[in-house]
Amino acid sequence: RWHIIIDRMNFDKKQRARYIELALEAGYEVKITVLWLPYQECLKRVLTREGHPTIAKGDEVTAMKVLDFFFDNYELPHPDEYKLTT
Repeated sequence: RWHIIIDRMNFDKKQRARYIELALEAGYEVKITVLWLPYQECLKRVLTREGHPTIAKGDEVTAMKVLDFFFDNYELPHPDEYKLTT
């Protein structure tokens, strides 16, 4: 059996749902792992990342807007999100 990892922020239940639904329909068990870092560490990493399609390296204004949105809107996953309901 394959293990599938989705490496994406998926900050809210709606974003996670599309991946969870597909996995459950295919018979997979879903486990969510949250890697939580402080804001300043995230900012440092975003500012030094190269080749990102929407945030240029060193673009602090855009990086802070994105991080502020994420930190303000993040919804911690709840196990009820990823249990088979049918």
